[in-house]
Amino acid sequence: MNLSNIKIVGALFALIFCYCSSDSGTNSSSNALDNLSIKASPLTLLTGEISSLSVVARDIEGSELSYMWSSSSGQLSSTTSSSVQWTAPGTPGTFEITVTVSDGGNSTEGRITLVVATLPELVFVDAGSFEMGNNFEEGPPDARPVHSVFVDAFYIGRYEVTNAQYAAFLNKKGNQIEGVTTWYNEYSIFAKIDSVDAQYIPVSGFEDHPVMLVTWYGAKAFCDWLIERTGDIYRLPTEAEWGKAARGDDRMNQSEDEFGQIVVNQRAFPWGNTISGRYANYLNSGDPFEPDTTPVGFFDGSIRNGFPTKDGVSPYGVYDMVGNVSEWCNDWYARNYYRNSPSTNPMGPSTGTNRVRRGGSWGGTFENLFSFNRTQNFPGSGLSYTGFRVSRN
Repeated sequence: MNLSNIKIVGALFALIFCYCSSDSGTNSSSNALDNLSIKASPLTLLTGEISSLSVVARDIEGSELSYMWSSSSGQLSSTTSSSVQWTAPGTPGTFEITVTVSDGGNSTEGRITLVVATLPELVFVDAGSFEMGNNFEEGPPDARPVHSVFVDAFYIGRYEVTNAQYAAFLNKKGNQIEGVTTWYNEYSIFAKIDSVDAQYIPVSGFEDHPVMLVTWYGAKAFCDWLIERTGDIYRLPTEAEWGKAARGDDRMNQSEDEFGQIVVNQRAFPWGNTISGRYANYLNSGDPFEPDTTPVGFFDGSIRNGFPTKDGVSPYGVYDMVGNVSEWCNDWYARNYYRNSPSTNPMGPSTGTNRVRRGGSWGGTFENLFSFNRTQNFPGSGLSYTGFRVSRN
């Protein structure tokens, strides 16, 4: 099946669906109830938030209708009204809400599926120094020279931002235009978030995959939304913070040389110096989702979907730092920035044309997954291999 067919099939599964049945055993053509529809806003929301639901049904004989709602989880404000509110449970997932409409003789049942996401889970990265840059003398020269950088303590997302999390954001803020295009490229054949009646919901089965097709502006807007919601200072990680979270600090990369001296040897990948398709998602890596994204945290050392993974976590416990989707950083890109980068908390150039991306993706070969590799794009580009993770002060 090609990608365009996958997109079409996924979209069909993500649509709200209703079906009719009759308690009296008559077929739908003889049912007095007609034109049942359910609306929900939002379709995707965070844990503990509220979605408003309503059902519309017409009885062709003009009989008075009664309603009975039920849900697989969460809390309904009422079970017998035509309009109700549903409070999302404290755990993420996909939840079905059912309403039965009756005219006293016949009944019709409708169902709607809502998706619940959580706020991004964060990992603490303590203050310390690490060797930033390409210490393997491979690849483009923009990652040289290697230089020691001290980074203050910060938090970073344990996982890349998912389709469900980004859909919840879009339902609050809309898909706004910034930098000549929308935050999210919803019309791409690679899109895994559908728009239904101006509400956003992930394609079924891709709720916990990393969002892609997000511009730098769209990634920053997500962070700004988290600030509004929590009061904490969320932002995109600096390139230096991203590098430290991926490779570890000097203490995590020490070893003794042949003379008994302590030396620092930065790792090529977050987990070490060797790579295979068991550690990360890249082009032709052989994972069950090829060629596409994998669920965030998929490479954890367990058997997933019959596929034996290895633990691809970074020294700080961060997943998918390389592979899956390439990640926006806050910094402007400059080819020669490492030559005069500050030694403490470098923030990148003060101006530029493109923003830094790090980490490689499902659409690139393993050579793009070295944890020192630098890439860059125009901040208004929302590409099929580009996503992000958040950081916080």
